[in-house]
Amino acid sequence: MQQIVQKYSNFINFPIAINGEAVNLVKPLWTRPKNELSDDDYRKFFEFLTTSGEKYQYKLHFSSDVPLNLKTVLFIPQNHS
Repeated sequence: MQQIVQKYSNFINFPIAINGEAVNLVKPLWTRPKNELSDDDYRKFFEFLTTSGEKYQYKLHFSSDVPLNLKTVLFIPQNHS
């Protein structure tokens, strides 16, 4: 059960614990500053999302405070299917 919860709860911005042990250890990319992230971090996240070995063509890591507090990462894949 812990593996299932860990697989599907990573990148959630609040802690999830089973039997007192933190399960989701990966902090969401879109909540972290761009200067803290490497290309490898984005690549791993994209592979996690797509469950494939495909690469993305472009990425946009965007944040805005006015008029809404918005944080997002947008990926454009190399191929569409």
